[in-house]
Formats: sequence, structure tokens, C-alpha cells
Amino acid sequence: MSLIGSIDLNKKITIYGAGISGLIIAYYLKKKGHQIQILEKSERVGGKIETLTTPYGLVEKAANAIYANTPILDLCHELGLSPIMATKKLKRLIYHQGQTKEQPISKSQLLRIFLNSWRRVPSQASSLYEFLLPLTGETIAYELVSTGLYGIYASDSKEIHPSVFFKGDMNKNYLSYFKSWLKEKKKSVKKLGKATSISFKGGMQDFVDALFQELSQDIKLNCNESLVDNSIICTDAFHASELTQISDLKKIEYKKVFSTTLFTTEKLEPLENAFGVLFSPSNRLNILGLVNNKEIFKRKNEKPYFSYTVIAKNESFKEELRKIYPNLKIENSITTCWERAIPIYNQKRIQLIEEIQRQLPARVALFSNYTGSLSLREIILSASSI
Repeated sequence: MSLIGSIDLNKKITIYGAGISGLIIAYYLKKKGHQIQILEKSERVGGKIETLTTPYGLVEKAANAIYANTPILDLCHELGLSPIMATKKLKRLIYHQGQTKEQPISKSQLLRIFLNSWRRVPSQASSLYEFLLPLTGETIAYELVSTGLYGIYASDSKEIHPSVFFKGDMNKNYLSYFKSWLKEKKKSVKKLGKATSISFKGGMQDFVDALFQELSQDIKLNCNESLVDNSIICTDAFHASELTQISDLKKIEYKKVFSTTLFTTEKLEPLENAFGVLFSPSNRLNILGLVNNKEIFKRKNEKPYFSYTVIAKNESFKEELRKIYPNLKIENSITTCWERAIPIYNQKRIQLIEEIQRQLPARVALFSNYTGSLSLREIILSASSI
């Protein structure tokens, strides 16, 4: 669950923040007959999620998709939206040692995993790296896993806590644990359906606009009111601290991220039939990931440009990208810098959340990506169950 703290569902509920967390939880509370009001300090709703329409094509300032299962598709239907499904069976590429390639695990690495599967799971591991190291060895536990994490969490396996991915009883060996883990995953898929990435004709803005249409009578924009009784705070941790005066909220760490959409007249040939490219930490580059937008979602009547979104640590990535792909000719680009883009899902965050929960006033709750999951799907599922 992403909600911490408690509220009285029999009284009017004030929701602070009309970002995606605030809109989603407000939608489900209103649907269940609860009285709500949403207070948003800016002049627009959606928070980080915003789609720009340009002469070159769509630009997503943050998330470009929802990894949706059956309940999410049902929500889209309720909102009158027709999702665009992601292209199936696209290659997942990595950039490592000067090459863009698929990354198979070698036979020797598979053998090592098999031989180590009888080892006990390190149940007190403070990072995903520590959790996987006895099973997989250094190359997979850090290099390969961090490559996969970079483009989503902007963090490596030494920063991410294992509970982000692995839960349940760990007092067993790896083989027994992963059998149980896979069994639970299969039960979840059977209950909720298999997930697939979706977007919309007008990008993620369509999703935000549909929620706004349902809630427009309950939202006050340009509103900077102080905290009232029976509230859910759906802002980032920094602004939640200003509302609650809980200083520990400002100790929640975030990654600064630059998101840049590039438009080109020629496609990057190495990315043909590929979802995108993830960049290995051993490259020591500022680029974390490169998303092949036009290949993932096939929209009708698109502009005659190829579109790629780069996730990077800073703006110096363009020179790096030109060295990797010298034939890249950028027609136009739009960059968004997020100072507090993504919470760091580390052990420190878990300890802080436990302490913050003890300090919360009665009838005040927190609901945001730092309280639970980064995944839009998990945020939606959590909100629907409140």
C-alpha cells in the first residue's frame, strides 16, 4: 500500500496536490461516494505528467506510458479512453563497451546461478546488489541489474532496496524463495491479468485530462492553503514537509533527472525494432536511457520525424550521444529538468517512512510515489483499494 497514516472516510476529505497521485486517489474516493476537495498550488493539474504538442510530434515531460493490467484497462474504459498498445516483441538493448547490443546472460553465468541457488537468501540485505551477489556474482548483481534500473529509477543496484522487487519470507535458499516468488507472481497475473504498456492518442495528457474532467468541480487551482483536518497529502516529500512541519520528510532523497525528447529526420539504425537502449554504469556516461518513442507506440497521422527520449543526469549528454551515434542529426529537442524527479528507494527511505508514520497527526495521510511505488500501475491499484 502507498497510503500511510489514516483518514475518516465518513467526513469530507481534503487532498493536497493534483498530480497523478492526487487525481487518482480523488477519483476512486469520489467514485465510492466520499466527499472530497482537491487543493493544487499551481495553475494546472497532472504534476510531472504533461504532454506537449509540437510541430515535430508529442513530447512527454515525464512518464510516457502506463504498464497496465486489467483493472487499469477497465479504468481507461470508465474514463472514455481508448488506449494504444505498445508494439510487441521489441528488442531491449544495452550500450556496453562501445557497442549497442542485446545482453544475453552467458552459459557460465547461468551455471553459476544454478550452483548458487542452494545458498541461503541474505534476508538482511540493505540493497538489491547485496541480495543478488551470492547468487549471481558481481557482473550481474551490479553491472547488468544496474543497467536495467538506470532508465526507470535513475539509481543502481547498490542504492535500491530489495523490497522494491522482492517480498515475502526470505528465510530459505534462493531456489525455494524464487519458486514461492514466481508462484505469487502467477497468482497476481491470474487475478489482475497480464500487463502491457499503454499510451493514448494525445499522449499521457489524455489520461490526466480525463481525470480532470471527472473532478473539475472538486479542484481549486492556485491554492496555497495550510493543512486542515482529515487530509491526504499527495505532493512530493519536500512539500509534504512544509504542510505537516515534519522535518524528516525533507530527508527523503530524490534523483535529479533531465528528460529530453529529440526529433530527427533519419532513424537511428541500431535502434530499429527496439524499445530503446539502457546504458551500463561502466560506461561512466551521463546518459541513463534512450527510448525509441515512435517504435513503441504507433499513432495515426504522425509527423514525419523520428522521436527519441533521453533520460540523463545532466544536459551534457548530447555530445556523448553524438559520439555513440555519429550519424545522429537532431532537428529539434525539448528538455525538462526535474530537481526532485524520482525518490531513491533505499533503506534510508524505508526507515524514514516508519519514523514519519509515527509523527503524522491524526486524520492526516500521505500518498505519493515516495510512500510506496514509482509505478503508475501500483499507485492506481493502491488508490482503488482504499
